[in-house]
Amino acid sequence: MSKMQGENGRMSVVAVKIYDKEIIMSADSIIVHGEADKTPVGRGKIFEVNGMLIGTSGFAHEGIHMALFAENHTPLAMNDRELTKWMYEFSEWKAREFGIDKKLENQYIIAYKNKVFYCSGAYIGEVKDFFAIGAGQYYATAALYLGHSPAESVKVACALSCYVDEPIITKSIPRG
Repeated sequence: MSKMQGENGRMSVVAVKIYDKEIIMSADSIIVHGEADKTPVGRGKIFEVNGMLIGTSGFAHEGIHMALFAENHTPLAMNDRELTKWMYEFSEWKAREFGIDKKLENQYIIAYKNKVFYCSGAYIGEVKDFFAIGAGQYYATAALYLGHSPAESVKVACALSCYVDEPIITKSIPRG
């Protein structure tokens, strides 16, 4: 992996905030080719599938594989144990379906059944208020902390990080 591929090899930024009546997630739209070419493609890293919002940062192909997997698979419950099992099932599925390594390369934010979790490899953590992932995560997290919306926080990351780019995509799911 090139050193130019963003912090920890993860491009993009995805930010989420939990409100009383909805969960809102925003992401940038950059796709990077090779070591230095970027293409803002107008679609984000957020997939709305099977009642879930799934945001991803990292390799585009793994994010697409996750969206395909989620079409027919949901976690049994939204807790760290069941989500860990679900992510393991995803890693097995993608290796079987596509003949690729089981290792999970991307970071994910998953909103489902009124809860939000952050997933990075084997680490699963519940999000209680707001969170961001990806190369622009520190800028977005600071903006969220200061009270900005997910879209505004992604805009801040786009202005300050060379590894993220507009347009910004925002999706939401209701709570309750």
